[in-house]
Amino acid sequence: MKKTIWLIGIVLAAILLVYIGFQWLSPAFSAKALTEEEAKNVALERYAGEIIKTTKQNDKYQIELQAETGLYQLEIDANSGDIISVSQLQKQVNKQEQRTEEQPKQLTEAEIKERISSQGTVKSLKLIEGEKPHYVAVIDQNNEEITLELDAYTGETTKETPNAKPLLEEEEAIEIAKKEFKKEGEVEDVEFFPSGEPTPYYLVEIEGEDDEKTYEIDAYTGALRNIFDSSIDDDDDDSE
Repeated sequence: MKKTIWLIGIVLAAILLVYIGFQWLSPAFSAKALTEEEAKNVALERYAGEIIKTTKQNDKYQIELQAETGLYQLEIDANSGDIISVSQLQKQVNKQEQRTEEQPKQLTEAEIKERISSQGTVKSLKLIEGEKPHYVAVIDQNNEEITLELDAYTGETTKETPNAKPLLEEEEAIEIAKKEFKKEGEVEDVEFFPSGEPTPYYLVEIEGEDDEKTYEIDAYTGALRNIFDSSIDDDDDDSE
């Protein structure tokens, strides 16, 4: 009888211990693991940014978060919600540094001049800043002015515009010829050649007492391009 009571007591004690242990361990068993959405919220509560990727391995969430300073990876305990570690995967490059790396270097005025020197004499050159930086150059090409617009980075000509020059009047050409004749004389003939090479020109013929000359005058610049002495030909005719 005593033995039976003793066995019953042992069984009851064992049952009591099992009950107490279950009550003590039940909170741990009953705790639910974090969902993916809850893990994301934990990350965003601590760090401002955008969730790029979320994966789960065993009892850990690995979250990639894009912040202003770069791309980070966070490890979060799936049970407790604690952030275990944070590591930077990629540094953020600011926009100014990115533009500097991506954009080629602007050409200097000397480099632009060297590129266009074969086209004529460079009279002026100016850099125009703005959204699309470019150079504006004025060159003299065979006594004609041409305005060029050039890409500030490549030096490529993007626009070419001939500058219209006013032509000399006939009276102005006559006055230039008279100054060159340097003595009394009569204007015998004036001819204008609009399609002259390399530019339009006047031929002004002046006859003096013992001299006769024809002057070729650039119709753009007024420059004296040639002088034809007709009196020499007349002397040769007389001698024959």
